[in-house]
Amino acid sequence: MKTVFFDLETKWLFSEKDMIKNEDKDPSRLGLAVAGILDGGKCYFYDESLIDCLVSDLKDCSLIVGYNLGYFDYGVLSAYVSDDVIKSFKVKTFDMFDDLRRITGDFIGLDDLCMRNVKMKKNFDTLKIPSMWRNGKKKEVKKYLGNDLMMTKKLYEFGKIRKKVKYMKKNYGIDVGVKEVLVDWK
Repeated sequence: MKTVFFDLETKWLFSEKDMIKNEDKDPSRLGLAVAGILDGGKCYFYDESLIDCLVSDLKDCSLIVGYNLGYFDYGVLSAYVSDDVIKSFKVKTFDMFDDLRRITGDFIGLDDLCMRNVKMKKNFDTLKIPSMWRNGKKKEVKKYLGNDLMMTKKLYEFGKIRKKVKYMKKNYGIDVGVKEVLVDWK
């Protein structure tokens, strides 16, 4: 069984496309800057010109692991590929964000989880990534994406082995304490 870790970065933020309200947010309008697959310890990167290669590589794996893939990443990809392709990815996807949301009812950030569980953190400000890409800082964006992929992999492996993860419980954006939740990641 071939497991890969998948993530992508966009050319635009929701706010830059006047999508402020949740009901207005449409990831397909953000544009793919670069996608990444972590496979066997090596990162592979795909920009818009390599969508066909990305789709082929995702089709060739048995399990796609990521964080918020179902809503965000596949939403972005939906501007480039058919619904059938997205559906074929979703049936073999394990999305840690969705799993934790189902278990806790909370929206938990990848950065928070990784800092508390695997001692890793994001290496750039997430909100600056789209403008960095548009301003030609593609090497830095790929470095950021590679770090996010490694964080995703380490968190998944941690949860799979330890069967629990810690996160900061928030109430309307205010920290209310660190919680630990049991997970069954296979």
